[in-house]
Amino acid sequence: MVVFRAWCQRYARRMWRPHSWDEIEALLGRAVETSTLEFKREITDKNAELAKDVAAMTRNGGILIYGIAEDPKTGRAMALAPIELKGTKEHLQQVIGSHVSPVPDIDPELFESPGDPTKGVLVVAIPSSPLAPHQTGGRYPLRRGTTTDYLTEAEVERAYRQRAEVEGEPFTPMALIEQQFVAIWPDLNAPSVGEMRLVIRPRASEARHPSGPWQETHLREAVRRAVDRQRHRFRNISLVRCFNALGQWQPHGVAGWWSGEKASLGSAHANRQRFGATLAYPARLSFQANWGLDFADANDQRLYVSAREVDVAYELAAMLAIAGEYFMEIEGAGLLVAGMKLKGFQGALSQLGTQTGKLNELPGALDGVSTATETSTLELRDMPELAARRLIENWLPPFYMVEGKKLDQFGDAIDLFDLVVNEVGGGLLPER
Repeated sequence: MVVFRAWCQRYARRMWRPHSWDEIEALLGRAVETSTLEFKREITDKNAELAKDVAAMTRNGGILIYGIAEDPKTGRAMALAPIELKGTKEHLQQVIGSHVSPVPDIDPELFESPGDPTKGVLVVAIPSSPLAPHQTGGRYPLRRGTTTDYLTEAEVERAYRQRAEVEGEPFTPMALIEQQFVAIWPDLNAPSVGEMRLVIRPRASEARHPSGPWQETHLREAVRRAVDRQRHRFRNISLVRCFNALGQWQPHGVAGWWSGEKASLGSAHANRQRFGATLAYPARLSFQANWGLDFADANDQRLYVSAREVDVAYELAAMLAIAGEYFMEIEGAGLLVAGMKLKGFQGALSQLGTQTGKLNELPGALDGVSTATETSTLELRDMPELAARRLIENWLPPFYMVEGKKLDQFGDAIDLFDLVVNEVGGGLLPER
C-alpha cells in the first residue's frame, strides 16, 4: 500500500491538466464537464462543500478547476472568473486535512492572471485513491456523470472490501499475465512471428460494469472514444491497426465478449498482422497481437527480420487507451494493473535502425519480456503512452546497444521510447 500510495502521489503530478494560462484559456468554449472534470466559478467559503467536491473525485480520480464559469445547461467552460490566489492553496489543504477522512492525496496548482497576478485559477489534480471511499460530513460523496451523489450503503460496503483488497498482498506480474490473460488464438510458434499479450484489470477484483453481461455497445463505444481522443495525440494515427480490428464485439461463449481477427496469419510478411481482444467477466480486458517479422521487397526477396518495435509501441498505447475508456465507466475501477508479455522476437533487428539507415551493426532483439505496471483509468484514457513506456522500455536497450555503449547517432541524450515513436513512427507523444 505504501508503494501504491507513492505511485498515486507521483501520478497526480503527471495527470492531464492545463499547464499554462494559455492552456486554461484554450478550455473556454471547448471543454465540457465530465465525471472527471468539473469547473467552479469560485472557491466556496463553505468548508463542507469544498471537502465534498474533492472527496467525490477520489473514487476514479479527476480535475477540479476553480475560476472558470460554466454554462449551467451544457457544462461547457464559458468564461474566466479569476479568484483571489493568496492563501487559497493553503486553505484548500487545511480543509481537506480536517474534513475528509482518510485524507486523500491531491496536487493543487495556482495560475496567475496576466492582467492581475493577485488573481487567477486553481487547478486541483486528484488521483484515484487506494484509500477510497473518503468520508466527509458522515457520508461518502461520489461523482456520477456531471453531478455529485453519495454512495449507498451497499456501495460503501463494496468499496471497503475493495480497499481491503488493494491493501492486501501485492499482485505479481507473472500471475497477472499467465493466469488472467484470456487468449483468442492458441500459442503460435511459427518462425518470424512476434506476439504481444496484454491484460488490464481493476486493482480491486470486485469492480464490475454496471451493465452486467450486456456490454457489446459499451465495448464498441470505448474503442470509438479512444480513436476520437487519441486522433490528435497520435501524430500518425494511420499506423494504429488495432482501432479498426477491435471495432465490433460479439459473445465469447459464457465468459464474456471478443473482437478482432481470427484468420490464420499465414505467411509472415510485414503486411500480415492480426489483433484481437477479449472481455472476461466481471471486468478484465485481454489484448492479443501478432506481427509477421519478415520484411520483403517487391520481388518477395527476404531482406531482414524486424523487431517491429515501432508498431509494438503504437499498438500497445492504443490498446491501453481503449482500456482507459472502458474502465472509466466502472465505479471503483480507478486503480488498475496491467501486465504485458512479448515473445517471438529473438534475433530480430531494430525496425528504426534498418528503416532509417542511421543505426548499423546492432545486435538482434531478445525473445521478449514480461512486465507489469500499476496505472489508473485517467492515465490510460488521457496519456496511455506513460503506461506503455513503463511496460516496454526495458525491452528496448539490449538491441540498441553495441558492446554496452550508448547510442550516439541521435545525440548525447537517448530516450529509446521517444526515439522509437518519433523517429520512424511520426510521433505518439504530444508535441511539447
